[in-house]
Amino acid sequence: MLEVILLASDNHSVVIYYVGLLSVSVVPGWALVSPVRHLDPPLRWALVLTMSWASLLVVAQVALTLHHWHPRLLVALVMLLSSGALVARDPLVRGRSRA
Repeated sequence: MLEVILLASDNHSVVIYYVGLLSVSVVPGWALVSPVRHLDPPLRWALVLTMSWASLLVVAQVALTLHHWHPRLLVALVMLLSSGALVARDPLVRGRSRA
């Protein structure tokens, strides 16, 4: 979510690149891999990184094919969709306890 705030504020510092790289490397993959249970931690992190980069490549390819290449908008869109998927899947948001 910090990435979206930095993008919306039109921040051009070096911080946005590091925060952006970290967030787009983890959040989309975590949204896709988190429902899978009983994974070893190294396997889970390998899948998170792989799925994050794969999803970004698919989004970038679709944007290039449709001639709508706007990297900041695409990153914000991917981050909002991924964050929304994680929040919607959270049991506390749905009114159930984690027990």
